[in-house]
Amino acid sequence: AVVSTQSGHYGRADDPDILSEYLTNLSFTDPAKCRAKWDEVMKETFASPLITHYLQYICTSSGLENARKVFKDLQNLHTVPENAVVAMLNYEMVDGTNAEQVCRPFNLLTTHFNTTENWKMYLEFCQKNCPEQISSVLWKCRNSLSEAQVATLL
Repeated sequence: AVVSTQSGHYGRADDPDILSEYLTNLSFTDPAKCRAKWDEVMKETFASPLITHYLQYICTSSGLENARKVFKDLQNLHTVPENAVVAMLNYEMVDGTNAEQVCRPFNLLTTHFNTTENWKMYLEFCQKNCPEQISSVLWKCRNSLSEAQVATLL
């Protein structure tokens, strides 16, 4: 299928950039149709950039609580890419009302995308916002990374 965007671009409906622009424009002209189209797109295709835009759309149009529900639903359908987990983490951090809510995406991020940088962000967050959890997170970190990687963090 071919879609046209407000900027006059035409492209295949499976092109993530064109589809994202189309859905963004649709959110202004027909919000109800936009939500239905986003839901349809997320069930059919799961391009990494699209999920980030989808979560942003849900968060801004329906709030963080709905974004959490959608994120959980997406986890049941697909392997969620790192940038989508980071997006959810950012929404939780902006909200900032509950450190435990922020720890959930951090835990997901470090479990599925086990990098020194992700662990560093998680440890820094815990140190500032929930020091009571730092020992547990540090223990998980030591069990997930090599000794050399842990040494660079500490």
